[in-house]
Amino acid sequence: MLVKYGLAPFDVDIKLMAKLWFAHTLDQPYGSYEWGMPVKQRKSTRETKNMIQTALWLPRGMHAQLKKAGGERGLGDEIRQLLEASMAAAETPIDEITDEVLDQIRDVARDLSVDRPLWADRLAYDAFKAAVNALLSSHEPSSEAPAQTKAKFQAIYGDENPETVGRIMARRAEIAYARERGGQAFLDKLKGLQSSTRGRVSPKGGPVSDRSK
Repeated sequence: MLVKYGLAPFDVDIKLMAKLWFAHTLDQPYGSYEWGMPVKQRKSTRETKNMIQTALWLPRGMHAQLKKAGGERGLGDEIRQLLEASMAAAETPIDEITDEVLDQIRDVARDLSVDRPLWADRLAYDAFKAAVNALLSSHEPSSEAPAQTKAKFQAIYGDENPETVGRIMARRAEIAYARERGGQAFLDKLKGLQSSTRGRVSPKGGPVSDRSK
């Protein structure tokens, strides 16, 4: 090192040597040298093989909503799921007509639910049904259904009648959403049971049993 800086051995004192070593160290990437010897870069605790931690500023209201929706899973998991769903939707081919019709249906439902939910008002419900039928009719195909569609319906639903297939699909959708709501309700109930027994101790010193009497 001394030759590098134009100095012969024994021509410098200890303080000057320390200054030269410090200047040499500053030329190296941070963390690459320790006491003049190369060392292995330490991996950040904010990074793993498949994950990396990042900071994200959020409005307080949005933060509260995400935290509530995350529940036991946590805020981070809720944000990841929403981002994954959004990215997956962006990669999926866009059906502009379906998106347009769904937006129009939402607008109609909102306008008919100003005073009370349309599902609790028979007249508003009938108006909503008529509006949905009109929106669907405006995009009704003019050509006959291809043979492969009938074969597909028959293979999947056991019937090629569109009325029957539609009722089957609606029923499946209802069951799927009912299961999802039921699963969330079960988790909420379990969480409530855990909260009610937390901190309580039985006479024998063990945790209180959750079994119903």
